[in-house]
Amino acid sequence: MLSELDETLMHQGPVTFDHALTSDHRFFDRMFVGGHCADNVKFITGMAAYKNMNAFDGFLCVQKDGRQYNARFSRPFLPDLGNLSVGPLRVTVLEPLKRLSVSLAAPEGQPVEAELVFTGLYPAHEEAHHLRRINGRLQQDYRRFDQIGRVDGWLSVAGERIPVEDWFSVRDHSWGVRPGVGGYEPTTIIPSAAEPVSLGQLFIWLAFRTPSMAGQMQRQEDSDGRLLMQDGYILRPGPDGIRQIGVRDIAHDIEFVEGTRVYRKARLEVVLENGETLDIRAKALLSPWCYKGSGYDSGYDDEMGLGFHRGATAQYDVYDVSHPEDSVLPDGRIIQPVHREQPVTLTVNGEAGLGHLPVINWGLVKSYGLSKPPTNKRA
Repeated sequence: MLSELDETLMHQGPVTFDHALTSDHRFFDRMFVGGHCADNVKFITGMAAYKNMNAFDGFLCVQKDGRQYNARFSRPFLPDLGNLSVGPLRVTVLEPLKRLSVSLAAPEGQPVEAELVFTGLYPAHEEAHHLRRINGRLQQDYRRFDQIGRVDGWLSVAGERIPVEDWFSVRDHSWGVRPGVGGYEPTTIIPSAAEPVSLGQLFIWLAFRTPSMAGQMQRQEDSDGRLLMQDGYILRPGPDGIRQIGVRDIAHDIEFVEGTRVYRKARLEVVLENGETLDIRAKALLSPWCYKGSGYDSGYDDEMGLGFHRGATAQYDVYDVSHPEDSVLPDGRIIQPVHREQPVTLTVNGEAGLGHLPVINWGLVKSYGLSKPPTNKRA
């Protein structure tokens, strides 16, 4: 179908803008913004289109005092393509690649509302291409850019209005094919003793800001510590503009909460392309996010996750996340999610700052003696 977007000269192939060039049901186009201060409040929000599932969803979650307040929404993608709103959640691009606003005007009685403006303090940066095949099929094929900045405005949580003034913030925008979209994942192998299996992985992703620099980096290893992917950069403002330096290597030393897969401290030794070494020491701030509340990880009440066509939907709930690893859902289930992301306070060569540091791990991770699978149980 034709839309206003088809009046532009920006087509990428012989299709209108309501179509993707791939028929893979997992095709997505998603934006994310997260922020916090060195205190007891943090937020995450996001929005995404899934053209091949005719689905569009979004969320805003706030964590405070051991509680995670979730608001998530879904609608059909058509005919409203190009409309960056779903239910009472709206995103407005104020200045491309620089500023955007997020507003959530929830109905009376719901626990979370927001009016926020993200401002990029550094240029948006495109990550290396994420491409991987498993057992003859495409597991992921996507692009992502990141931007480090500040966020201002306000949050309202359980009736308390919280001013947001120059909080650390990071946003990203990714598009392509990723697993875990639309309610199911393709299968191209029947597990057997004769076939190799993925024993586990460790994924570290950091975005940070200090008064003198900012940066983003990531490293992914298999269960034996072999490098699967590494990427990153450092940005430093100077008299001649912002200088970018690539990351050559990342070594890590992570202190996990005893008996869990959740960390309390992390130290990264980062070697830059110019030979300089950064000593990054991070401490977890509040509990890690339970992304199920946003719709990830079999989220929504139907537990079909992101990108599933469920019509017009609005859901609000509150999780108890006061335990380092256990998240208590409204129905009394206790889950230990794999997808955990963690805001941090940190120092970079002694200079204090803030950051967003997910340490996502699953299965066997030999370097840290991790082997216990997550469990689900009743309170």
